[in-house]
Amino acid sequence: MATSSIIWNETSMMNKMVFEAFNKTLRDIMKNVDDVNNDKPFGGKVIILGGDFRQILLVRKKGSIYDIVKFSIHYYDLGKCCKVLKL
Repeated sequence: MATSSIIWNETSMMNKMVFEAFNKTLRDIMKNVDDVNNDKPFGGKVIILGGDFRQILLVRKKGSIYDIVKFSIHYYDLGKCCKVLKL
């Protein structure tokens, strides 16, 4: 893959399963370049996630507040690999 970074806007409105699928896809693609990339988040690519995290959360039919937050990016388990930058 010829790109070194990917910019993804409005990530606060995405379901965390979208990130899990994207992470797995990039790992599968990048392991063809080097097997070490299979162990790196997003296949070793820099992913810039943007958006307003104060926006309304996802809509979940008949879901509690816990269900809604549980499926948001805030519960995605890549916190150790991420660096949060604020403007």
